Amino acid sequence: MKHWCQGLAHRCGWDGAPLRRVVDRTESVAMAALVVAFVVAGPLLAVFVGRAADAAALRVQRAQQASETQVRAVLLQSAAQAVEGYLDVAFPRARWTAPDGRPRVGTVGTGLNARSGQPVWIWVNRTGTQEPGPLSGADVRDEVMFSILVAVTALSVVLGAGAVAVRVLADRRRMAGWQRDWEASGPLWSRQG
Repeated sequence: MKHWCQGLAHRCGWDGAPLRRVVDRTESVAMAALVVAFVVAGPLLAVFVGRAADAAALRVQRAQQASETQVRAVLLQSAAQAVEGYLDVAFPRARWTAPDGRPRVGTVGTGLNARSGQPVWIWVNRTGTQEPGPLSGADVRDEVMFSILVAVTALSVVLGAGAVAVRVLADRRRMAGWQRDWEASGPLWSRQG
């Protein structure tokens, strides 16, 4: 364990080697701070964003449940007669009655085995326009997980950009220091004796 810790300290520049410059030690501290920031801020950000996304998705779900109703639609054509289709869903024409009592006609998503005259349940708003329906529990979880993924990825990108900036600035300082040292010692080495 001691050997592993010494190796880690050497790789991080914390071994007290006399050839390490101030810029080397500063760079290693800045990189360590960025790693600690990710380890600490990542989980905290995930919890904060997850809670906010969950609350927002639940508000949307409740609003949809309050403004949308399920009505029975009757298919006017079979799934095989539907012109539109996508993988395992067909979109035949159907007729339904809006909550305000007016008849409505449109396409509805059904399975490929749906027959003309078959009833299907669809979600509509107050005017009878078809809606996708309220968010399900799985939809809420998906939105929360997507929000967390985006937030943690953004944090990673920002901290990664910070690490690149630290490396570039440290390299510039290091090169400037080496240039100054060479200008001071180079003439001593190149003198012809």
